[in-house]
Amino acid sequence: MEMIEIDGKEMMIIEFIEKKIRKIIRVCSANGSSIEGIVRENGFFYSEDEFQISLIREFEKYYPETKVFYEYPNPKNTRERIDIVLETNDKQFFIELKYSYDEYGAGNKKDMSVGFAEDINKINNIIKEADRGYCILLIKNKEDINKEDINKDMKDKLDKFVIQNGTLSGEIKWKETIKEVKDGIEETIEKEIKIEELPIARYDTIENFHYLIIEISKQSAEKIISNDK
Repeated sequence: MEMIEIDGKEMMIIEFIEKKIRKIIRVCSANGSSIEGIVRENGFFYSEDEFQISLIREFEKYYPETKVFYEYPNPKNTRERIDIVLETNDKQFFIELKYSYDEYGAGNKKDMSVGFAEDINKINNIIKEADRGYCILLIKNKEDINKEDINKDMKDKLDKFVIQNGTLSGEIKWKETIKEVKDGIEETIEKEIKIEELPIARYDTIENFHYLIIEISKQSAEKIISNDK
């Protein structure tokens, strides 16, 4: 397991990331938002960008020895950006985020299965350039939802995947725009990814938020097959 040193103590990187996610969720639920100066009565992140900024500020505020980059250029595709990159002790950890809160029309509107597959594919393609990669899906649940419905909601969001026995599996195809030719006509290529029992690193609920974290390493990358060159 990948370890980092925080405040003179060793901690697993996945534990570090999860700890910060849970912290900003608690603050968001109590104050309406974890971003300083912004308070929302409904206690949710209004957008994926707000979730991203909140997490970045949490990293920067309490761990100044860790370099934090956002919208970092993808070393494998200069047209793409990585949501967050942590750099510590000459190691890099790439993080992609997805957020959904349907009740208020907030969060990512795209097919979540496709969006999450794109994130997994992106991290998988650059894993040789990084020590670890993480794909995080955060869902804000309705206040009165029960645990059984929460699990169903997550599976509904990732309806093209199978979540079973602590793993994620699925075969997904989508089209990616290469460039706009003219008059709104786009040149596209078809992407395809097949995932076979990729371990889920974290899957939990806190304060009516539900999150899933996939950790991608050089070893787990063997469970991910895509048609990318």
